[in-house]
Amino acid sequence: MALGLFVIGASACGRLRPHELARADDRLDRTELYTWLVEHEPSKLVAWRVPVERLRSLLPNARVEGGREPNPCAQAAALHAALVVVAREGAGRERALALDCGIALYRDAGGLVIAPR
Repeated sequence: MALGLFVIGASACGRLRPHELARADDRLDRTELYTWLVEHEPSKLVAWRVPVERLRSLLPNARVEGGREPNPCAQAAALHAALVVVAREGAGRERALALDCGIALYRDAGGLVIAPR
């Protein structure tokens, strides 16, 4: 419960910094995805396997939508948005689908940002 209050409280006080978001979810410790997003400030995002509210807290001026199955790539392409994916252990299918979607703007072991074709 305290962790949830931390995220809500930090959001209420302004944008969360990337390291605060990473601390809120230990699975993201191995990626610099949030840092890349803050530095590049994309205006439209489709979040697939990423909590939408986290991206909205990080990028309050961006349009952020949750990725819809079965094809979040088509959704991102239709919106002219970047596809943001957190690759978890055993998420080979999601990672392969994201990489097939378009050009990787950001890529590491924990996350991807894709510009759909």
